[in-house]
Amino acid sequence: MMKNVQGSSAGAGSGEFHVYKASRRREYERLKLMDEQMQKEALTSEFEQKRKQAEDVAEAKTAKNRAKRQKKKERAKRGKSEEDTKQDGTPRESTTSDLPLKKRRLINGKELVFRKPGEESDSEPDEGPQPHETSEVQMPQSTPENAAPVPAAEEAKITIHEDD
Repeated sequence: MMKNVQGSSAGAGSGEFHVYKASRRREYERLKLMDEQMQKEALTSEFEQKRKQAEDVAEAKTAKNRAKRQKKKERAKRGKSEEDTKQDGTPRESTTSDLPLKKRRLINGKELVFRKPGEESDSEPDEGPQPHETSEVQMPQSTPENAAPVPAAEEAKITIHEDD
């Protein structure tokens, strides 16, 4: 009998060696799977931690900006209500600086102002967008004064005959 022989070419007891080798291979595979699973869990937890941290930072920034917007709105409301009345308590006249800067359009030299539903004025009728008078020089329209009105076209009538 030979000593220090390894592998499947061993003589006596090689069956036990194959059992041992298969057992060792299964154990190494189990350990490898455990390591991979542990690394995967570590990566997942790290990702979740970074994502939560990023969400917290974004939420903090959003909350800060929201607070700024609300503060600005309140300041504008207070400022507007204080500016609307003079010191003697009478309401002051509206100027063009009170108009919103964004939603303006010029049509035929007149300023057309669109207002949000909450910004309606009691002095104006509620008939959609109204042209706003400005202090600019008005351009005369080039329509002849003697122009005859254009006659309206006759409506076409349709008659349907049903055969019974």
